[in-house]
Amino acid sequence: MKKDKTQESIEITGTAQAQFNLAELNVIASIIDVSIRRGLFGANDLTTLAAVYNKVISYLPKGANNGQK
Repeated sequence: MKKDKTQESIEITGTAQAQFNLAELNVIASIIDVSIRRGLFGANDLTTLAAVYNKVISYLPKGANNGQK
C-alpha cells in the first residue's frame, strides 16, 4: 500500500525531540497564520512567531501548505 505524503513523519531534533507528520505541520502553520491575522498576538510577538512559522513550513513540501507563504 502506498504511503500518503501527508502521513510521512518528520523527526525534529533538539533538546526536546518530537515527531510530526506533514498534516500536523500544516495545521501548526495554519494556526499561527490565522492567529496572527485575527490579532491574537502583539507586535512584539510577531518576530518570534514568524521565525517559528517559517521553520515549520520549511519542512513541508512545496504546495503542501494550502497556499500560505
